[in-house]
Amino acid sequence: TDNGPDLRVYLARSGGDVDGAIDLGRLKGNVGDQQYEIPAGTDLAAHTRVVIWCRAFSVSFTEAELRTV
Repeated sequence: TDNGPDLRVYLARSGGDVDGAIDLGRLKGNVGDQQYEIPAGTDLAAHTRVVIWCRAFSVSFTEAELRTV
């Protein structure tokens, strides 16, 4: 993703809306791999999108489908 102010990582329901999404914390970087702890009890069948959200401008920078392996 691009750099931006106040970027957060969310687990969201389909559609990528962050209302009711789970905030996993600030984006650790925009290059390479990062790991984020998912809270125990999170329903991954319901939260199917990872969204990088800019809180400063209330806009999604990018999102992707969450797949388990």
